[in-house]
Amino acid sequence: MIDSEHIRLFPLEHTVLERAAAIQQACHPHIPWRTLDALQVATCDLNRGGDLSATDGRMRAACQQLGLAQMPATMDLLAAPQ
Repeated sequence: MIDSEHIRLFPLEHTVLERAAAIQQACHPHIPWRTLDALQVATCDLNRGGDLSATDGRMRAACQQLGLAQMPATMDLLAAPQ
């Protein structure tokens, strides 16, 4: 998937660390999330990575607050059929 660029890898650079810190600060204290989650969101945001694939509630809440597109668009799409 990496060779076909379905998954893209980005280096951890100082700008990502700075953006992650800013994102954590913007979401604090309403969204208590982990540093690694902030790094993923910052990397996606800085590299215009498109929709961020996440099912973690804290990451989704932060993306919504920051106006970042998510995949799936809503968690309803993951609900088990009845």
